[in-house]
Amino acid sequence: MAERYRKRDDEHEQLVKKAHEKAMDGAVEIVLWLRDRKGIHVNLEDGHQAEAADLFEIVLEQRGLPPESENVFSVWLVSPLLELRLKNHHKPFQLAQLWDDFCAMYTDSSADEITRDEPVVMFQRNVFLTLEEEMKAIRGYGEYKSSNETILCLLYHEAKFNVAEGRYIMDPSDYHALAGIQALIHLGPYDPKNHVPSQYRANLSKFYPPHMYKFKLQLLHIGKSKERPCEELFMEAHRQISANRREEIRGSVLRDLYRQYLQICWKYPCYGSAFFEGVIEKPCHKVKKAILGCQQTEVLVAINTDGVTVTDKEKPVSKIVSEENQNIFVSTRRHNALG
Repeated sequence: MAERYRKRDDEHEQLVKKAHEKAMDGAVEIVLWLRDRKGIHVNLEDGHQAEAADLFEIVLEQRGLPPESENVFSVWLVSPLLELRLKNHHKPFQLAQLWDDFCAMYTDSSADEITRDEPVVMFQRNVFLTLEEEMKAIRGYGEYKSSNETILCLLYHEAKFNVAEGRYIMDPSDYHALAGIQALIHLGPYDPKNHVPSQYRANLSKFYPPHMYKFKLQLLHIGKSKERPCEELFMEAHRQISANRREEIRGSVLRDLYRQYLQICWKYPCYGSAFFEGVIEKPCHKVKKAILGCQQTEVLVAINTDGVTVTDKEKPVSKIVSEENQNIFVSTRRHNALG
């Protein structure tokens, strides 16, 4: 297996070299996206030669981020099939020209899926940033500096995205707490005249992962008391957190809410990870394997500086993979390549 991964690394290096050899001249219009859904439009001379470090500096200047942000964030190429973290010397435009090759190498997507896939340049959290470094960075920039608010804002929006995508598997009570904080930030303090159950129901997908609100028929629950609908608990969480927050949601209040949201996410081992979709093949007797085959389970694999977490996608429960679990084989479907 080690030989297979060495071969893949060699193929990766060959693709990067090939991309650099396909250098072109002329101005290129690029949109640099951030997780707060805002884009920075730039027109770069010799844009085909622009390196990730050049784009990083543009974001720092446009968003007023301090130089220390270099350790907090990275430039990525992101698409529905593949997420690729770029090193400073990588040239995004040239790598994007070889996106089909990267998808063929790092995913098992069909040729049609690969043809339709297209990456964007994304400015997001550096996956090699430790949790301790993130906490220190947030404290280090000063509680009342606008640059600190921007860092907190970007980290908050990225965490919010990962929660809604179902990447962060949490206790249900924490999902409701996060939804309440998010509602206070984006909908304002709870107002019974304006905030009604139908509004919460219509916005569940923006605040919760799918497994929290999608209806699933469970025969074992027939005859038991029905659980409260997610929108009711959502509304209650919004009402509770609004009880002591009647001031305008801005400045230090907004920064405090960003921190509260992140602090809940920090409790979980998958925070700040690179994510892979894959399958797990559990060990089984060779006779049974020959006749019936071993059962495969679709999983989400999260890798960060603290380790590896595997989540069953059908039953969203996370498991930390340790040395004792080395007999578990993971085959990736959607890859998150780390530069």
